[in-house]
Amino acid sequence: MQQAFEIYYWLFVGIVGNALIAWEFGRKGFRRVGLEGPTNPRTTFAMSLWVIMLVWGTVFKLDFPDEPKHLLILIWPVSVMAFVHFSKPRSQRLYDSAKSLHETTYIVDFSEQRNAQEIAYACENPRLVRAEEGYKEALSVQERLFALARTEEDRRRAGMNIVVSHIQLALLLRHRYLPDLARNHGQTALRMIEELEDQYPGDGEVIGAKSDALFRLGEIAHLQGNHSEAKRLYQMSLRIDQSLSDSVGIAAIQKRLAQLPQGGYDA
Repeated sequence: MQQAFEIYYWLFVGIVGNALIAWEFGRKGFRRVGLEGPTNPRTTFAMSLWVIMLVWGTVFKLDFPDEPKHLLILIWPVSVMAFVHFSKPRSQRLYDSAKSLHETTYIVDFSEQRNAQEIAYACENPRLVRAEEGYKEALSVQERLFALARTEEDRRRAGMNIVVSHIQLALLLRHRYLPDLARNHGQTALRMIEELEDQYPGDGEVIGAKSDALFRLGEIAHLQGNHSEAKRLYQMSLRIDQSLSDSVGIAAIQKRLAQLPQGGYDA
């Protein structure tokens, strides 16, 4: 049994488990993986391998390997993490870093009352300012790639990345209580989506992005008290998500609709 335990230790925990965790850290960064916690299937599976090893070794009083090979357990995951991180395109690294910073910043939902001081702090929040800079850097790279694209697939991919960056900027600027700037990005995303719809009719990813852009524009109208416009945009987004059977999107839109005054009248 000791031999089987050592094989499990090196193969499943040392190689497989560490590689899975390193892959996620390299792909998403430490902050995002930490926020996901047990909802991340790869890291959860890797941790379960460690738990099995500890229980197995403790219950049967087996010896844990103590050879110099332990160094390999450290070198291997660091190598995997570095490979995954640096094999990503620069624009993706910039976007992921900005999104991680954005998602790990505490933000009060706009449906809750906030005073002038809280709004001023959100507007100048240094973490959100840095995240905005990261999104814009990633957007600039994607715009260059879009202009230089040689194939239809490269053009489509860069176009979708531009759309996603604009949608994220719309969300971030709403979080900073800068609705006019947020709306500009949402409308830019929507215009590009309409161009992509003409080129790629029926593309599910493009249609889903259109729902996201409409939803963000609805939130901006909602924030400004334009409830009739918010309701119109939410309902347009809802119809798309219903056609895609997107249960998560449907739930998010229904939550926002429920926050509107009865009938969706303007403030």
